[in-house]
Amino acid sequence: MKWIVVGLLLNPLLGTTWLSLRRNLKESAVSTVVGMISFLQWVLSLSLAGFWLYGGGHPSEELFLVLYRYGEFSFELYYLVDHITIAGLITFTTVFLFVTRFSRHYLHRDLGYQRYFAVLLLFLLGLTVLVVAGNIDFLFAGWELLGVSSFLLIGFYHHRLNAIRNSLFVFGIYRFTDIGVILGAWLKKSVLEEGRRFFVLQSLDGLPKFQSIHSHADWLISVLIILAAIGKSAQFPLSFWLSRAMEGPTSSSAIFYGALSLHAGVFLLLRTYDLWHLSPAATALAMTIGVLTVIASGLFSQTQSNIKSRLAYAASLHVGLQFIELSLGYPNLALAHVIFHILVRCYQFLISPAVVNYALKVQNYSGLQKKHVRDRLFFSLPEKVQKSLYALAFNEGYFEHTIETWLVSPFATISQHLARFHPFFFFGSLVFSSVALICSFFHYQLFFSSNWGGIGSVLMLLLSISTFGEHRSIVTSWNSLSLANFMFGLFTLFADQGHFGASPWFLGSIFSFWMIGFLAINHLFLGSQTPSLDSFYAKSTTHPVSSHVLLLCFLGLSGFPLLPAFLGEDIVMESLVGPYSHYAISGVFALMLNGISAARLYTRVCWGPTSTV
Repeated sequence: MKWIVVGLLLNPLLGTTWLSLRRNLKESAVSTVVGMISFLQWVLSLSLAGFWLYGGGHPSEELFLVLYRYGEFSFELYYLVDHITIAGLITFTTVFLFVTRFSRHYLHRDLGYQRYFAVLLLFLLGLTVLVVAGNIDFLFAGWELLGVSSFLLIGFYHHRLNAIRNSLFVFGIYRFTDIGVILGAWLKKSVLEEGRRFFVLQSLDGLPKFQSIHSHADWLISVLIILAAIGKSAQFPLSFWLSRAMEGPTSSSAIFYGALSLHAGVFLLLRTYDLWHLSPAATALAMTIGVLTVIASGLFSQTQSNIKSRLAYAASLHVGLQFIELSLGYPNLALAHVIFHILVRCYQFLISPAVVNYALKVQNYSGLQKKHVRDRLFFSLPEKVQKSLYALAFNEGYFEHTIETWLVSPFATISQHLARFHPFFFFGSLVFSSVALICSFFHYQLFFSSNWGGIGSVLMLLLSISTFGEHRSIVTSWNSLSLANFMFGLFTLFADQGHFGASPWFLGSIFSFWMIGFLAINHLFLGSQTPSLDSFYAKSTTHPVSSHVLLLCFLGLSGFPLLPAFLGEDIVMESLVGPYSHYAISGVFALMLNGISAARLYTRVCWGPTSTV
């Protein structure tokens, strides 16, 4: 079965790489290659199911690949084949096969035809990794691939300002909730040996004993995992981003937010079910989130002005029901609900343009207005209650307004005030990094046994926050977020008393992506004044190659799974345990914030209306 899993991963990887590197391919060539890849992925999924059933249908785990080994640390990727894997693969590849067939005609003669399918195959790779992953590190790679492909497809029409803003908005929510997966995985590894492998987690006889001893750690891990699932699956109170995600093509809306990507959070809960479900507090939290989502999404869907947003809230409602089913202890029922809901909802999204067109034609030909069915329950309420409910539903519960007022706006204000002192934070961080490297080179351990690490941690956070509020210079912003990420890797020196250990992998990749990105930005703005982040420059239209290079560097600084920095992040997190845990926590927040800043920088430089060119 190992070679089938290898084929399932290489098939979309080679496809998206080929489409990304080649330029100006004919539509016929693109559609033929994508059709073959989709069909082959479906055949491989059926083959894996056949071999699994022939072997008895028992859960099977195997070491897939060892990416890195240093001392006691090793970055291992396991794959797991069980009923969740088989059901997910067959369902996902079947839906993907039909969506690609639909997209080949739907996007005919679109300027981004080749780019769309390159991103779609990247999404297929992330989805495959998510389903077959046997440990949390491998699963997080698929999780990140889904997030990046979502960002690129929401901003598919990157000449529209609304699409750019919404793609960055959704990416920000994804990055914020990714903290739950990263810290949850880190805590599991810190307090539970082999806790990152799902097969061991399911068969671990000592798990109840672990939870009785580490009750607080178990509760925190469970809450972090549920937080990540809430963000990815658009659950209460973060369900409002779904309507913003409808900016992409209808086919991408169908496969992402109507069907496959929206259920990624449920798959995370299914894989970690044996851990979080034994915590009464976590179970109650998941149940509460599910109930509130069902009520809120059911109410909000009634006031949506377009069919895609209405279907999106209906999909969110069903995911809320799946949260409830998992909380009640019915994981197999939730899995069956996921499969059937994916099939039905994807079909509804794909035919939604035709349904609207047919309804308009009938209305125009007959001259009749559709009768609105009066909801007896709603109209039996007092008029004041009716108006209040309608206002609440129309404004989507004021969730977005509340979060923006009480969280986003205050943080933006703080970052803008700190941006005034940005040169001091940058200089201090540069001095700290230089001193740390010099002391490590000359083995001066006194520096690393003192409290300088705490000062460096504060400097890194201040630099990241001030970079978030920096708008004056694109070059300054790029240098600052790169330096902040570099500082995170330096914290391993304090954990290893001045020895680099495995950190050069991370530090070298950050330095490389910073340098290449710096050269790309200078090439894009050659002969012009220092650009600011207050404008859009649409450089992907005039300089496509350099824009692709900058995209690669942005992904590299953000810890993209196919690039070395992703492995380096895990290496650094692995060393920051025990008394150095505060470095890991502050570092994760800085990395997430720097990822959002890097995405904003990329959208300002490469996207925007063509009139700005």
